[in-house]
Amino acid sequence: MSEFIRVDEWQPEPADIKITYDGKIVIIPFHELFGRDIDAVNNFFIKKESYSKKLPEITHYINYFIKYYDPENELLFAYLKLKFFVDKKQLEGKKNGVKRNAFIKIMHSIMFSKSMVAKIDRMVEDNYYIDVTSNDSEKKYAESLKFTNDHARVMMKISVSMKLMVPIMFHYINTYLVSKTDSVDIYPFYEKLFDIYGSEILIYNKLWHSVNVKVSMHYAKNKVLWQQREFKGTNELEQVDYLLRDKIISETFFKYSFEKNIINFNSVVMERQLNYFRIEKYPYNYIELSNQKDSNEGLSGLDKLAMSLDKVDESLSILSEINIKQTIKKIKNKINITITKEEIAFYMANHVISSFQTQLVFNFFAKYFQGFRDLNMLTRKQYIKLVILLKKMLQLQNKVYLPQILTANILKLNSRTIQNTKFLNKIETSSTYQAIAFDKFEPIEQIKKNSTILNILSTMINTTFTLVDFEVIPKTGEPLVMVDDVLSDEVLDFLNQL
Repeated sequence: MSEFIRVDEWQPEPADIKITYDGKIVIIPFHELFGRDIDAVNNFFIKKESYSKKLPEITHYINYFIKYYDPENELLFAYLKLKFFVDKKQLEGKKNGVKRNAFIKIMHSIMFSKSMVAKIDRMVEDNYYIDVTSNDSEKKYAESLKFTNDHARVMMKISVSMKLMVPIMFHYINTYLVSKTDSVDIYPFYEKLFDIYGSEILIYNKLWHSVNVKVSMHYAKNKVLWQQREFKGTNELEQVDYLLRDKIISETFFKYSFEKNIINFNSVVMERQLNYFRIEKYPYNYIELSNQKDSNEGLSGLDKLAMSLDKVDESLSILSEINIKQTIKKIKNKINITITKEEIAFYMANHVISSFQTQLVFNFFAKYFQGFRDLNMLTRKQYIKLVILLKKMLQLQNKVYLPQILTANILKLNSRTIQNTKFLNKIETSSTYQAIAFDKFEPIEQIKKNSTILNILSTMINTTFTLVDFEVIPKTGEPLVMVDDVLSDEVLDFLNQL
């Protein structure tokens, strides 16, 4: 470029406008661009209103990218190839022929080649000029909450990539998820961008921490309101994930421009969303339950509650209670492990039970209880006893990390699949993995599209754990740092014992 022009200042000539829009339709004139009779594939429908309203800005960025950074028309060829791929499956009558995850993988492999990523990198580096740290001296933030210009550059690269994805992404959504376009989860289409651009700067973790702090502060100021929401299943961690993935990433990132301070923009969006949460009308009313009979039905509030509850065979409850106590005693005697009252009291007070850890414990002890029925009726104290027993059993097997994971507290559960190909190949080619996957877990592996073994291992590696260990009480709350290769060996050996 002889004279550099920023994208937000660019005034394109008519010849520069390769991609146009009309209402909710993005138009790419392939028949003119490539001189072939393929005008049937020119239109891309964008039905989601928050995106269709931004088509002027989105198409402006795409046209600028094509003119100054993609003279080879790599992006246009990607659009055409993906359009034919989606339309061909539809014409073949395969209404569900392209699964979402398969399409996402294909789209990223075609659209974000090394050369395309390099072009997006260059466009952002050339256009970036806002200093997002300029007001830091006026505001006192914890270091972990501060965003630098390097963070902002990564976010802008993701934002530009999102804009480029919009036409083909929504064409797929409108073709295969047409009945629920407004409610479809957009985040999975964008998730891989955080791996592409965030390999050195973990921007997703930075954003998650920032949102988590703001939600925690909001909870502290509006505790009664949050407790009301908990009655219908809304808790802090779920709200953090919802706000980050839906409101910040899916509904805000694509709106970024180089002339805005995008960190301030995110803060404004967060404040607005938390205000909406605060003023949202609670759809339930509390009523007092009493023994007073209704004049019409002859039933009291307590009678109606009792009628609506699931009925349980009390004899089964009594038998389960006896069986649980006897089984725990047998396990202790069999492996000759003692548990002190102090240990139980420590974990009762400090360990926050999660469903992920419960799954590991239940799967291990199911063979002792002849199934899962009695395990699902454990008291908290009985569960803690089993956790301590399993922890000590694994320590006797010289396991290092698994015993810690069982009693650790989960700061952030992350089940995203491991992306390290070399690491995955090492695991999948190991004899232990082969024995588990194609013998013990074969029926499950055939049913599930993702490997159960790799899902468990990915969750352990990607999740943030904090120590809760009776043997090292002073370290309670410290992060649990693990070596992936050692952990993978321990996990495979553990699964092989189930």
